[in-house]
Amino acid sequence: VNVSVKELQVAQGVMPGEGEEAERELNQAAARHVGYLLSHLKLDASGGELRGRALKLTPPSTFGDPETTSFQYELEYPVPQPLPSEVSFRHTMLQEWMYGEGVPWNLSYILRTKNERSPETSSWLLSVNMAMPIETGWVSSSAPAPRNPEGGSARVPEIAAALVVAAIALGCGWLWRTTRTGAKEPR
Repeated sequence: VNVSVKELQVAQGVMPGEGEEAERELNQAAARHVGYLLSHLKLDASGGELRGRALKLTPPSTFGDPETTSFQYELEYPVPQPLPSEVSFRHTMLQEWMYGEGVPWNLSYILRTKNERSPETSSWLLSVNMAMPIETGWVSSSAPAPRNPEGGSARVPEIAAALVVAAIALGCGWLWRTTRTGAKEPR
């Protein structure tokens, strides 16, 4: 998931700034942001919410414009057994704060999915509070777990046959919002 510096400024209360001290503060805010991210990016499968965890946090190579400079989080959502025929993504990022008086943040992500049996990638727009159901490619929710040729169950890759969820590739983290005169910077 790519999280813009602007998102961090809003969600973590970081004041805009420049220089090494500002970068250090943003890196600390990005580390704190893991919990917020996991509690606001939801993945449902087989009628229940999956619990995610952060695997890796990569800071930007250079800091620039807060809306186009992003930290990248690699997330993992272990898949339940039996394998789900569909998963559903949704998010509630920045809904606790107003962009301007009476105008909530309207954050959208580009969600990319890929079936590992195909070279094709699909892209979806994941808008706030809108569920995005995606078929996994498994025949049904009662599909058996993959078997290891040496006996026992094989490790089920994270949304293996259908989605690359560990990296979710929630694109650019652009802030899609209505421009409003007099909007205040986050504190």
